[in-house]
Amino acid sequence: MKRRMIAAMMAAALLAGCLAGCGNKPDTQKSSEADQGQNSSAGGDSSEGASAEKDSDEVVTIKYVTWESKEEKNPIIDQFEKEHPNIKVEVTVVPDSNNTAESLDIIAMGGGEMDVWPFQSGGQFSRMQQGLLLDVSEYLEKDGINMDEWFGSYSEWGQYNGTYYGMPSTASVGMMFYNKDMFDAANVPYPEADWTIEDYKAIAEKLTTGEGGSKVYGTFQNTFPEEWGIYGAQTSSLYDEDGMSNFRMDNEDFINSLKLRKDMDDAGYEISYAQNVANFSYSSVEFLSGRCAMTPGYSWVIRDMKDKENFPFDFNVGVCYFPRVSEEAPMNPSQVSVGMLGIPASAEHPEEAWEFIKYYTQYGSAQTISDGNIPTYQNEDTSVLVKELIADTSLTEEQGALFFADDIYTFTAVPTGVAAGEYATIINEETGLYFSGEQSLEDTIDKIKTKADAAIQAAMEEAE
Repeated sequence: MKRRMIAAMMAAALLAGCLAGCGNKPDTQKSSEADQGQNSSAGGDSSEGASAEKDSDEVVTIKYVTWESKEEKNPIIDQFEKEHPNIKVEVTVVPDSNNTAESLDIIAMGGGEMDVWPFQSGGQFSRMQQGLLLDVSEYLEKDGINMDEWFGSYSEWGQYNGTYYGMPSTASVGMMFYNKDMFDAANVPYPEADWTIEDYKAIAEKLTTGEGGSKVYGTFQNTFPEEWGIYGAQTSSLYDEDGMSNFRMDNEDFINSLKLRKDMDDAGYEISYAQNVANFSYSSVEFLSGRCAMTPGYSWVIRDMKDKENFPFDFNVGVCYFPRVSEEAPMNPSQVSVGMLGIPASAEHPEEAWEFIKYYTQYGSAQTISDGNIPTYQNEDTSVLVKELIADTSLTEEQGALFFADDIYTFTAVPTGVAAGEYATIINEETGLYFSGEQSLEDTIDKIKTKADAAIQAAMEEAE
């Protein structure tokens, strides 16, 4: 699957050597012929890798710590253990909360308490920079694995400064979900392929109805840290050519992206940012309950569409790509967030953990799809994955194929360069103050620029 990652993935000239900027990626074949080619040139079956478990009757237990309770019953783990009788996987689930990432950090740094370290939303990059993850270059070389062949442009999410620290595991692919029944009732046409944020705002106004507890909003936007930029980051990197923050008042697309949310909040076309934070709600809850007509969500909304016990909706759903930030922006934009499986530098059983990570990413596509994510491993039959994704929903194969399309334009509003973690925190805190009406747009941009530049500069100096 070809994917084009805009410069938001990394500023091309970051002094500390960030992830490469991007353009068109080479085609990745998804056929049995390609699979055979991979078996000979890219390592083949993971159980035959040069770093395979030791020839011994000794049983090694690796520790996989995650926030995903479903992993306790993940069939791919049982399958792995059957095919690797000398390796057992002990799954430990920590509470899924705002402090989950910090909890995993503490466990990983404890020494010997974690062998497999999962990440989401770009959290892996700051840990790479901090030296908390094991460099897996030696394993890749021994097993003859070409990361670009295995993962296409998703491979960018497993490396920093040219060094790989893990394998991209799952991708959340963004789309606009809309209630076709509400559109039809209001005689509003469905979004066109070339729609822009101005069209989005106009449609949200038309579809906002009612008052008080019975009000239906035209749209709903999440409060995830990167959500401010699902429009502005379509065309502009978070880092400038010097490797510093690209937040400036003359960065029109960033400014328009921020103003869009504030304007729709103030106009009442969506639940206010402050109320949304207080409710700790998200796309599936608001959209599938019928409290809004459309929402920018991710592939996991489809998972929730199948969960009729918790989301008993009864309307027809449409999906399309995000609106473009301007007429000049690329067609078919979609924010993508990619998770990764890595190995802590302190891991007690790194070789066995590597075998598990390889196996999980190669053979876990069915489970990944059932969880509402898109597999990162490229040598899969897309038509089969599309059918699995939309199974038990009213979505068509044409709609499901959008999540795998060759011409999708993917980007990320998550900082993935120098001082990524600090930069993301700064953006989230300052934009939250702006959306809540506690500071002006000018002050918001100035504070992000000043604080982020200081963090980036400090990180660069520390790396020298």
